[in-house]
Amino acid sequence: MLKKSKTIERVYIGKDFVDVMEIPNLVDIQLTSYDRFLQLERMKSGEAVNNQGLEEVFQTIFPVDSPNGDMQLEYAGYKLDFGNIKLTEKDCKSKGLTYSVPVKATVNLIFQDTGEIRQKDIYFGDIPLMTNRGT
Repeated sequence: MLKKSKTIERVYIGKDFVDVMEIPNLVDIQLTSYDRFLQLERMKSGEAVNNQGLEEVFQTIFPVDSPNGDMQLEYAGYKLDFGNIKLTEKDCKSKGLTYSVPVKATVNLIFQDTGEIRQKDIYFGDIPLMTNRGT
């Protein structure tokens, strides 16, 4: 056992360490990437979204034709319904749930025989939101 009066001399290895490059802000990289996927800034400003991220996913899925070819679903756009977020970030953390927002896609149902078009917003599910801390 060591006596309390005895001092321990510490040796720092790498004391003459030279900083080669600054450590990147990894949280910012993650946030920027996810914002680019959802295109939140473009949606909030009312601009048209680019064909990347979630928009690109929807573009590859649609149009969807019925098996007999008399109807077709066309994709017109998507929106994140921030007004219908069920739980706050704090509530989700305390309950161990995912902090998310509903995704609604606007689709056109086209009847091939008559040419009639019906447009509707369809709930596609919830997509997780990233907090400004990257969680």
